[in-house]
Amino acid sequence: MNVYFSHIINLIKRLSLIIVLFFITRILFYAFNNGYFNSLESLELLKILIVGLRFDVSSIFYFNTVFILLSIIPINYLNNSIYQKIIKILFVATNTIILLPQFIDIEYFKFTDKRLTADIFSYIGISNDVFALMPRFVLDFWYLLVMWAISIVAVIYFYPKSKISIDKTNTPYYKQLASYLMIIVIVGIYLLGARGTRIKPIRIYRNT
Repeated sequence: MNVYFSHIINLIKRLSLIIVLFFITRILFYAFNNGYFNSLESLELLKILIVGLRFDVSSIFYFNTVFILLSIIPINYLNNSIYQKIIKILFVATNTIILLPQFIDIEYFKFTDKRLTADIFSYIGISNDVFALMPRFVLDFWYLLVMWAISIVAVIYFYPKSKISIDKTNTPYYKQLASYLMIIVIVGIYLLGARGTRIKPIRIYRNT
């Protein structure tokens, strides 16, 4: 198999790992807040979970933009162990950050009756109580931190490693061309996924 294509397969596996973790947090959200969704039938709940994947994929693609770009550039550094360690650190750090709100949302929803959005930063900015109450929140909802820590361990442990023998022979032109065509395909998939897998960008609609 072309070495570059092996890197692409690893990229897909790595992003899939985060998608799975996001899906698990969504299931945990419904499990901890099932009292709010008693009226939902099983098929309706399944549909919501599947549709939620669009939002998850969009968020994951946006926040991992730098990682994705560094993983698809057809340069020799892709076969360098130090370079692979650097992008792994970037991957773990990025997804550690974006997974935290997913767990906070499990309990945040009970106080606001809505999912966590960017307006929490506005609330933090106008309220000094947030920082004063932070230690209490940590004590009351310690299990969220435990689950978050487990997810971090999962990201690190299950991160697909590059086990590729470097081919020092000259790469045929048709393989080089295939690599560049693959970049175009990946960029197209990225743009589609970041927009919510539809032509129109994904957005949250509110009733007015």
